[in-house]
Amino acid sequence: MKMDGINKFVQRRIKNRQRLIAAVASLVFVFVFLVGGVDAADYNCTNCTNCTDTINSANPEDIVYLTQDISTTGTCIDWDNNNITFDCQDYMIDGNKTSSTYGINLNDKENNTVKNCLIADFSRGIYLHNNADFNNLENNTVKNNLEYGIYLLSSDSNNLINNSINNNSMHGIYISNSDSNKVLGNRIINNGHSGSYDGIYFTENSNSSNLTGNVICFNTDRDIDSKTDNNDGDLADDNNTCDNTKNWADPGTGNCTFHCNPEINSSNSSGLDDEFDTGVWVYAYSDKLARKNVSVCVCIVSDTNWSDGDDFNIGKCYSKTTNGSGNLNASIWKPIAGDAGNYDMVLDIDCDGRYDAYRDDVDSLNVGTFGFYIYPEAETLVLFSFGLFVLYGFIRFGRKSKL
Repeated sequence: MKMDGINKFVQRRIKNRQRLIAAVASLVFVFVFLVGGVDAADYNCTNCTNCTDTINSANPEDIVYLTQDISTTGTCIDWDNNNITFDCQDYMIDGNKTSSTYGINLNDKENNTVKNCLIADFSRGIYLHNNADFNNLENNTVKNNLEYGIYLLSSDSNNLINNSINNNSMHGIYISNSDSNKVLGNRIINNGHSGSYDGIYFTENSNSSNLTGNVICFNTDRDIDSKTDNNDGDLADDNNTCDNTKNWADPGTGNCTFHCNPEINSSNSSGLDDEFDTGVWVYAYSDKLARKNVSVCVCIVSDTNWSDGDDFNIGKCYSKTTNGSGNLNASIWKPIAGDAGNYDMVLDIDCDGRYDAYRDDVDSLNVGTFGFYIYPEAETLVLFSFGLFVLYGFIRFGRKSKL
């Protein structure tokens, strides 16, 4: 009997625990349902004050859209909210180059996204400071600012992705006392013209950052300058394009994986050439390209007028690997009958099928405005000549008949 009582007691305890678990699960379900049932809202804004107020009064996950170009004589947006997306839809936020003004001032706020904005003519284009962590800056153009394009101060784990940071008077990107930030796929060009400033600058105590796939070229002092010792593994990095660095390098090279302004030329098996017969291999040659053993794409495309961002809609692309000196000298294409004509040879560094004026190169200047020429095969020339001869005979015969 005692054992029966003990068993019943244990069973009651088990059932009570099961009921408690079920009740907690129900409460969790109801909470998730109620929270998940609130849809994010979309709002529009049309000036700096309106945008600031709309962002700061929005609920988490809401999206605020800029619907026209806007301008101001002071700071445009003083951001004071978390988990909001601001999408400029490629409209401009323009200042008047006044000191101590910011296009977007984000202080001590987290999990926000700023994208598709064109920000110009402030002291600092985008300013994240005082624990502004876990924010995303995507597809923005930040240019012509008095000091910095993007400034991170004591702000960690932010993502700077696919931005263009150009022609700012001091550093393009300045990262100070900020850890674990990702700088991926950005163009950082022509910054620092007011003095000895860099494309991107890391101060001491800016650790564990990731620089990958950026084009950082033609900046006044250095393209990349790091006061954090890159040799300790704090900076993860690869596949960047630059020429001049300090205390920083991609793996396996002294600075970046790829050079700014690379060069590609058509050649034959023994030297540079821009005229080829059908059935003869066309080579690609470059002695200013990349670090050793890096794969790139070389494309043969019909003669084209190239602009930044053009797609390789029609062409033959081949993957090739640089040699032990980081150069390229490889057979690419053997033209056959019917391939006669004018061609461009395009170096597509990242094999994305799109021409990047700062990272890729086109061999299009050797013969007139095209890269190289394929002659028609000999049989075609003979038939063409014979056709001309026959045509000439008909013309002569016709003239004699009239006489």
